[in-house]
Amino acid sequence: MPVSGLMAHLKGSNQQLRSFNRELLRLFHTKKRKTLLGTSQCETTEPRGKRSARGKPPVNPFKIGNKAWQNRTTSGRRPKYQSPEAVWDAAASYFKRVDATPLITEKVFCSRGAIVRTEITTPRPFTLRGLCLHLRISFQTWRRYRSSKALGTVCEIIDDVIYDQKFTGAVVGIFKANIIARELGLTYRRKAKYMTSSSSGALADFYREHGTPTAD
Repeated sequence: MPVSGLMAHLKGSNQQLRSFNRELLRLFHTKKRKTLLGTSQCETTEPRGKRSARGKPPVNPFKIGNKAWQNRTTSGRRPKYQSPEAVWDAAASYFKRVDATPLITEKVFCSRGAIVRTEITTPRPFTLRGLCLHLRISFQTWRRYRSSKALGTVCEIIDDVIYDQKFTGAVVGIFKANIIARELGLTYRRKAKYMTSSSSGALADFYREHGTPTAD
């Protein structure tokens, strides 16, 4: 067989082989799809938005331009605490739990040549982060409660309770005063004024020109 005829025969065989492989892949995917979705669903499923082979339009329960969304009763998920009473009861539960579980530290000291260990109970301070953990909400959610009209007043009262407990505990020495002061924003800063080299040079020129002041 001449070389040209052999090449043509091989080319035709390759094309037939590729066609045969494509047909096998198509049959494989069709069978796999029928297995996953079911034969009846696979046969009846049609592209969305296109007319079926029978000429019927796809079923659409909503008409064009419908406003069914306006019939909603709420916008988004409802808050976890919907009334001031519910928020106050949850906060009071947090305050009781903190008071009932003080911090226990162990102190070791020497008495008459013997080592003695004793436990010291220290009250826990109220914190907004601890309150949010007890309420199982985020701090950002608490901020939204605080800025809302329905829960803003009770959130402000709870903030005042936490502030007063921290401040009173720091005043009597139960809590670290410096830490509580930073937490409550009661720190102050001293502004120190330093004389720069340029200002000291100008002052020296002034004394040189007008003389150094002397006491009477």
